[in-house]
Amino acid sequence: PAPGENSMKMGPIDQPHWRFRFAGEDFFITTFSPVYQKDSSRHSFGASQAFMLFQPMESFGRHGLTEDTPASATNWSNPTSMRDKARVAFKENGCPYHIPEELPYHGTLSQSTS
Repeated sequence: PAPGENSMKMGPIDQPHWRFRFAGEDFFITTFSPVYQKDSSRHSFGASQAFMLFQPMESFGRHGLTEDTPASATNWSNPTSMRDKARVAFKENGCPYHIPEELPYHGTLSQSTS
């Protein structure tokens, strides 16, 4: 969609491939809250209120995260990619999270050119 286009009208918001877009940029949005148990990756770790993180998709590429990979591609015993290291760290610290085998979303995690 073009800048200024309403991302809420870009298709069903309840579908995994839906992305929030603002000012022409796609964002990954996640929530954190004290209602999640301490073993949840969405636990707010001491914050007394819920909050949302709006992370530009291009920041994943800027930080060396490649396209997402299914659970079976995770190198649990010898993680080398940033993504695998994060998955292993969450699991080792008692906060494993669901990693789908089939990735229903698509997109590019491009690096910023500016």
